[in-house]
This record gives sequence, structure tokens and C-alpha cells, in this order.
Amino acid sequence: MRHINRRIEIWGLLTVMLALCFQSAAAQPHRPHAGQHGPHASAWLSGKVMEKDSTAVAFATVCLKGTNYGCSTDDRGRFRFKVPAGKHTLSVSLIGYEPVERNIETGRNMKNLTVVLQPAATELEEVVVTGGGVGRVRRSPFNAVAVDTKALQNTTKSLSEALSKLPGMKLRESGGVGSDMQLMLDGF
Repeated sequence: MRHINRRIEIWGLLTVMLALCFQSAAAQPHRPHAGQHGPHASAWLSGKVMEKDSTAVAFATVCLKGTNYGCSTDDRGRFRFKVPAGKHTLSVSLIGYEPVERNIETGRNMKNLTVVLQPAATELEEVVVTGGGVGRVRRSPFNAVAVDTKALQNTTKSLSEALSKLPGMKLRESGGVGSDMQLMLDGF
């Protein structure tokens, strides 16, 4: 459970960082490069990535194929980045969707470009997990002990008796059945 919470925290942090990046990019004033021509001319490419039902696709990768120009979509599926003038292939991809490539020609600012992604039909194969009883832990940086529960079947031993036989475990019980039990593992 701790690993799932850690992943959620990491995704949340990444979401906040990307949102801040897009806010700072959106806050920059729009300055078209009027009068610039030739191989170093550039323009702004902006648009939206969505599904077939007009649902925005967040965090999709939008880039010019074979270049370092690109960005990710924001939480509303919008993108905006600077591109060099010329003929390029726009590539849009996201895990769980079929990638889309579109030939475009840039020279002036291109606004309101819409890209529609189709969900990818993927099928997972069956996974079978089997256990073979108590095994040895090899090459572990810490001492691992496995308790064989077969020895406890059809006996009157309690869990506290089984745990007290493990190295480093100390149990203190006060009173009778249902009383408090204190567990200490290597002094903790």
C-alpha cells in the first residue's frame, strides 16, 4: 500500500510541475516573428488533442518527428510550442492510444490545430501465480525468516507462541485470553 501511495504522490508532483511549466509558457507574451524569413524563421504551433468523443487528452506528447521541438498537452489537452519554418511531420502519442502522425508545413503561426487520438486495443495475456510453500530467501541484505504454518495446524499453539520462536522476537503477555500483548522486534 505504501508503494501505491508513493506512486500517487509522484504522479501528483509531476502533474503540478507540468502545470507550472504550461502556466509559465502561457504567460509569455505572444511575439510573432514578423519579417523573419529564411532557414532561421520560426512560428508558434498550437492546438488541442482529444478523443473521438471530444474529451481532452492530458499529458500527450506532441512533437516534430526527428527534431527536439515539442511539448506535452496540459490538463485540457492544449499544446503550444515554437517550431522552425518548413515541412515537418507532427507526431502525437500517449500510452493507451494509437500514435498519430500528420504532415504539416509551418511558416506562419498555426493555431487551433486539432488532433484526434484513437484508444489502442490491447489485450493482456493470462497471468498465473502459484506458491510452492516456504522457500529460502537468497542474497538478501537483511535476515529474512519464513514461518512454516504446517507445523501449527491441528495444534493448540497460539500465534504468540509461534512468533516467540523466531530470532529477535520478544513477546510479553499480561493476563489471560484476550489480554494485551507487546511485541518487540530486535529491541523496537
